[in-house]
Amino acid sequence: MSYVLLIVICIFFATGGSRMRRVLTLVLAVGVLLALLALPGLVAAQQEQQYHYGFINVDMAVQTNGDIKVTEVINYVFTRGSFHHGFRGISLSETDSISDVSVSEDGKPYHPVAGETQGGYTVSRSGNMLQVDWWFPYTSNASRTFTLSYTLKGALFIYPGGDQLYRQSIWPDRGQTVLNTRTTVHLPGAVAPSQIKIASYGAPAQYTQPDNATVVFTTGAMADGQRLTVRVQFPHGIVQTAPASWQSAYDARVQEQERIAPWKALATLLSLVLTIVIPVGGGIWLYSYWYNKGRDKPVGLVADYIATPPSDLPAGVVGTLIDESADLKDIVATVVDLARRGVITITEQESRSFFGTTNRDFIYTLVKPNTPLRDYEQTLVNSLFRAGNQVSLSELRDKFYTAIPILKEKMYQEVVKEGFFTESPNATRSRWAVLGVLIMIAAGVLFFGLLSAASGFTAAVAMPAIGLGIFGVMVMIVGQAMPRRTDKGAEAAAKWKAFSRYLQNIEKYTDLKEAKDIFDKYLPYAISFGLERSWVTKFAQVNTPAPAWWGPAMWGPRPYYGPGSSGGSVMGSEGGSITGAGGSIPNLQGASDSMMGGLQSMSDGLMSMLNTAGSVFTSQPQSSGGGGGGWSGGGGGGG
Repeated sequence: MSYVLLIVICIFFATGGSRMRRVLTLVLAVGVLLALLALPGLVAAQQEQQYHYGFINVDMAVQTNGDIKVTEVINYVFTRGSFHHGFRGISLSETDSISDVSVSEDGKPYHPVAGETQGGYTVSRSGNMLQVDWWFPYTSNASRTFTLSYTLKGALFIYPGGDQLYRQSIWPDRGQTVLNTRTTVHLPGAVAPSQIKIASYGAPAQYTQPDNATVVFTTGAMADGQRLTVRVQFPHGIVQTAPASWQSAYDARVQEQERIAPWKALATLLSLVLTIVIPVGGGIWLYSYWYNKGRDKPVGLVADYIATPPSDLPAGVVGTLIDESADLKDIVATVVDLARRGVITITEQESRSFFGTTNRDFIYTLVKPNTPLRDYEQTLVNSLFRAGNQVSLSELRDKFYTAIPILKEKMYQEVVKEGFFTESPNATRSRWAVLGVLIMIAAGVLFFGLLSAASGFTAAVAMPAIGLGIFGVMVMIVGQAMPRRTDKGAEAAAKWKAFSRYLQNIEKYTDLKEAKDIFDKYLPYAISFGLERSWVTKFAQVNTPAPAWWGPAMWGPRPYYGPGSSGGSVMGSEGGSITGAGGSIPNLQGASDSMMGGLQSMSDGLMSMLNTAGSVFTSQPQSSGGGGGGWSGGGGGGG
């Protein structure tokens, strides 16, 4: 009624006034109407239905003709929501037929109906189940007890050694917990206790014999999914009936299961053994293969540390040699190495944001474009300076990442060209990774194939496929350690690791105040070894002059770096200097008083550049998969 009234009011307002008023009124009316229509559904959804079974009592009375009259008394306790429908699915397994179905409540019978009718019930068959549905008045916060009765025909097991009632009394798919159950089996006549065999399966149950013709099974609370099956055997001949039509097929299945049971046990044991042997044996083989063909041959005695670089290898190649991987730190180390060699210069630029925070950028300038370079170095220069001889680090964001795969491949080619590896370490790792994936795919196919083939036998025969899958994962993991250095590469790596130990603990071996000149010289190696933070900090504490290729922080927009620019100059020749307004060479400690937090001017800017470069180099447009985050070295030694 309220909906009709709302519609009438909306029509009244919509037919008068301006056109805009009519449109707004209709839109508002439709919105309110939709909300009102949805409200009952929302309220109903919020009223979650909850119930449980107070008890389920089942009586099974065996008749002399072999029929079983079953009476189920089911108590529902409704605790939340409103209910008006009950149902029960009765299994037709090991049963010829079910008849005489009836439903009642408190002695009041329900009547067969064609559809949903209060006080009525329907009976239908669905597959191997007989479905009984009944409807009662809507009930909330109360309990109701229903009685379901039916007769089972051809549901006894008939054997010369004894007839059996062997049937599930409490079904598992109830949907909720039942607080307690009682199953009573009535025999067709008195039987001496010594001639009765009693058992139950599923939920724990106790049984008693009130008399020689009755067996009572009781349980406590049973969760949804738990079942109770009762089994009572009594002397043959008490009931006058022949074996049911299904019994011969059932007995044949049981005999077949008993026949193959030992084989199933053996297959399960063998499958379990194979599941363990495959990954364990595969792991032993992998270790043996790595030891003989993946491990570097032991090198001769190498000093604990070496105070000078073992050769003139650039830092990027050294980093790739030591950890067998061309990393982002090797690329950044190459940038700094190019700056140290005078090919490029790096100038820090600072500006204040609207909120007073300091923004940093770094200007890369190519000052010696014709310098002979290694292949990967030239690729790096070309990738940095695509649009000219000067570029800011911020301009490389979301652009430079496309060059990283090419750079890494060029660096791998460089270590092969130097004779340190017979093939690219990355190619070796990729080959093993592909092999591991193929093994895992084969394991998956084998697993489902064995499951299908072993249907009706035992699913355990598919377990070895799991072991094979584990072996595939092991191949992928161990394969990452399979790149093998040549004898030359192993010896060079050992020497460079000794040099990295020297850089890591340089204060133990030399007076930093007397060795300031090596800061710039060895900085690219420190970056490649992951020591850049401690390296910069140590030399900043002894007032080491800033490198010639590093321009101090400048405020405002990017300056013009050209001949005759005022306020200082950037010298492009190797060994040139950066002079400030006072003409003195800045050092790592200089300008620390002007930096927030007391950080050293140059060291703070340099570390910011290294971290920012790592983030910028790997950053990608959002549509390309996201950026790579920041990069900074740790304090650990080794590449």
